[in-house]
Amino acid sequence: LASHSARLDGGATREAVARTIVGSAEHLRARVTADYQAHLGRTPSVAERDAAVTALQGGRRWEEHAVGLLASAEHRARYPSDRAFVEQLYLVVLGRPGEAAGVQAHLQALRSGSSRAVVARGFLDSVERRRKLAAEAYQAFLGRAPTAAERDAAVQTQAAHGHAGLWIELLAGGDYFARNR
Repeated sequence: LASHSARLDGGATREAVARTIVGSAEHLRARVTADYQAHLGRTPSVAERDAAVTALQGGRRWEEHAVGLLASAEHRARYPSDRAFVEQLYLVVLGRPGEAAGVQAHLQALRSGSSRAVVARGFLDSVERRRKLAAEAYQAFLGRAPTAAERDAAVQTQAAHGHAGLWIELLAGGDYFARNR
């Protein structure tokens, strides 16, 4: 914390400091571990974790990392049926049970030849998920829900820059800075 404060005092922008924190190995290791636990039900090995961190620091987006886990042979072994796979996506990615029509639509897509990676990517890139992540980020960083306009802007930020981009935007913003002085 002291080094980040010193950077700010030395003239670094809040965005540059936020980008450093969000892209730090410490933060990425924690996030990768959480993703493995959420999607595969286990902690990654040090080699798996470090490879993912290296890829993320090299420009791989979180969504690509998550698709890799969700489309993996290990995930398929945990959720071998298409129904189990789709229902798990609803629960873990969207945070809710799937409605019958939505589950059926995704099952039909899989039966028609869509891969699990394509279906998982659809969940990860959905407006619903981005709204959920926006609400979580606003609550975590600003202690409040986003307004409708903020939520819509957050969805656009995530579409362009992934959810790490939203985190950087919020951490660098005046509201966060004022709240955490």
